[in-house]
Amino acid sequence: MAASGSRKIHDLSGTIATGGTAQALAAANELRTGYSVYNASAGNLFINDVGGTAVTNGGSSFTLAPGVLYETPRSLRPTAAISIIGATTSQAFVAREW
Repeated sequence: MAASGSRKIHDLSGTIATGGTAQALAAANELRTGYSVYNASAGNLFINDVGGTAVTNGGSSFTLAPGVLYETPRSLRPTAAISIIGATTSQAFVAREW
């Protein structure tokens, strides 16, 4: 599926590999103009999109509650690496970058 201007949408969906351990959601990408993450699990997920490691206790991470979709605002162009963490192994998320 292509976005406007021939940019492609990339599927980043998956699950938490090891509960309590941050994992890469997306590598740094100077061409990224936005991304979205939907928390398809029963527990909170935490996202860090400023290039650091996602943590569960604040810092540069934000909380994504179960059933919530986060999409970058048009005014934000997050090009740094994005990491994600959840408390439980196999927590599911649906994610895209464009």
